[in-house]
Amino acid sequence: MSSSGTSNHANPNSNRRLAVTVTQFAATPKGSIRQLHKFRDKKQKEGQHRAKLLRGYQKVMKKEGYEAGTGASRKRRDPTSTRREEQDDDDDDDNKDPKKESRPEDEESAPTGKRRKKMVKSDPFAKARQKAQEAKEGRQKAQEGRAQRDVEVAQKLVARKKRGKLLRQRTKRGQPVMKNVITDMLQQIQKTTKP
Repeated sequence: MSSSGTSNHANPNSNRRLAVTVTQFAATPKGSIRQLHKFRDKKQKEGQHRAKLLRGYQKVMKKEGYEAGTGASRKRRDPTSTRREEQDDDDDDDNKDPKKESRPEDEESAPTGKRRKKMVKSDPFAKARQKAQEAKEGRQKAQEGRAQRDVEVAQKLVARKKRGKLLRQRTKRGQPVMKNVITDMLQQIQKTTKP
């Protein structure tokens, strides 16, 4: 019974590690630095999580028609009510302290106050979209150019066939009709003299 009743702490051959006290752990520089890094990372993640939740809250409030509070006071304000109505309610009180004035943060959070400009997210595909648009316009211009050239080629072909038909005409004796030859030469001279 004495062998089975002994505790593991008394047995030096035990595979269990002994617990380290806080002071022993903090005394070693490796452990304290690691713990500081863990603590900092944990706080940073908590801050990021909190900021994410606040952004979601502000989006929902804006969608519902309320103005989400800013800074330390995140109180909801109805955009239909104005600060003047709230001040009129305060004027009715006889216990109003004359030293109290409206705080500048209340004026900024009022619907007529200045708001920070909303950051515009950059579009990661803007350059690719612009390049595709330019390529599309280039293809469209090239297609229009090809269509224009096809029309011009067809017109020149018709004119060449007509000219060839006139120049191929012959008299009864097989000689070319001089009227057509002379008018063709005259047209060629007029084309070369025109600028």
